Amino acid sequence: MAGAAGGAAGAGSLTLTNCAFAGNYSIGTMAGSINYPGSALCIGGSMAARIVDCQFLSNKSANPTNIDDIYVNSTGSVTLWKTVIGKGSRIGVDKLNTGPLAMTNCLIFGQPDHGIQVATGIVSIGSTTIAGNNGLGVTNSAGTVTLKNCI
Repeated sequence: MAGAAGGAAGAGSLTLTNCAFAGNYSIGTMAGSINYPGSALCIGGSMAARIVDCQFLSNKSANPTNIDDIYVNSTGSVTLWKTVIGKGSRIGVDKLNTGPLAMTNCLIFGQPDHGIQVATGIVSIGSTTIAGNNGLGVTNSAGTVTLKNCI
């Protein structure tokens, strides 16, 4: 998927397997319960998502000061497994809302800001490398974050 950003909001579920989001460019906002898009993927509402063996590389936005590669603003459960996120506009994964986020065997690198930013919710990160970002590897303002076997 190249040339455009994607988003999923509302109820239901989303599964992405063996996908490459590369060179996408976000220029607008998404209507409904989300008004802050991810430059590659925005998950909102009560959407549950499972992202497996995917790559999010070199995704940019018209406003790089507030757009992230994967923006999670969902009350549903979101899982990232064996996924690579790198060289985006700002933050690799930006996590808001109460839904849990689990990341296992992932790589987040080369972000201009933080690798992962958590505002709320429960986040579990295991066997994941978060390196070479200009900000912090993981930042947490009001969530519960567990890291195990991470670099």
